[in-house]
Amino acid sequence: MTCRHCYIEGSPCETDEISTEHLFFIIDQVAELNLKNLRIDGGEALLHPGIFDVIEYAHAKNLSPSISTNGMKIDEDVLKKIAGKIRKLIFSVDGATAESHNWLRGHSTSFDKVISSINLATKFSIKIDINMVITNQNIREVTDMVTLAEELGVNRLTFFSFSHMGRGKDMLKDAYVDASTQLTYIKQIEELKRQHNWVYFEPAWVPKGSKYCSDEELMCSSKENRTMFIDPKGDVYKCSFFLGSEFCLGNVKETSFKEIFNQSVTIKPGQKCNHGCPAFLSRQGRPHNSGPGPAFEPICFLAVI
Repeated sequence: MTCRHCYIEGSPCETDEISTEHLFFIIDQVAELNLKNLRIDGGEALLHPGIFDVIEYAHAKNLSPSISTNGMKIDEDVLKKIAGKIRKLIFSVDGATAESHNWLRGHSTSFDKVISSINLATKFSIKIDINMVITNQNIREVTDMVTLAEELGVNRLTFFSFSHMGRGKDMLKDAYVDASTQLTYIKQIEELKRQHNWVYFEPAWVPKGSKYCSDEELMCSSKENRTMFIDPKGDVYKCSFFLGSEFCLGNVKETSFKEIFNQSVTIKPGQKCNHGCPAFLSRQGRPHNSGPGPAFEPICFLAVI
């Protein structure tokens, strides 16, 4: 698959990805650091040739991982190998209809396959989450998406704002949701959250000045080392949006992850984001705390609304 909105521009497969053996070494260090959550993302995590060995090894280290997937590689054999060894499967379902989901995913049978995979995974008592990226093509399906998720019996449904990073930068015109429409559906999602405690919204784009945009100091997950992101080549970042050589903290093939983690620079306490995602601002060549410009500029995804 070649998803239109992939922020890391996944596929074709990199030729210098981290080896399975080196992933074991990284898992050892994650365990030593007593980090709580391990998420194996993509691209498509299940395409990695050593994925089942990695899951087995992480499980043995009491780090049962979450696995993000588009569902295309899920079958009974896969589920038998991972059941009881992972924390949950996180499926990408970008629309309540085949038309909207397949458009974003760039594959004509993707929707039918992902729904089939979710139904199959529930038979193995695996906890299921769904993520939906909101675009102009699917935003009117928010309520239908909640209905679909309820029918599927998922543990959590999270709506994410579209991010124009990676391939997403080339589809801003087709995907961008104007500020007025955003606010209408943000309110709708808030009402759905009140009705269903398993519905979540992690905003990236909330127009400044709206009541859904907090005036408190908003800190991204980089503060206090809450997250670290390792790309397929081994480069380490504080955030999956802060990609590029200027933001790279090191490479696990050259320096241990533990050393990179302990030496990483955090955002200074008390530093306001001013309602602007630092990664997005930096990509514009603007100071990371300069505040927003256009109405669609993202804020921290941890914002309380």
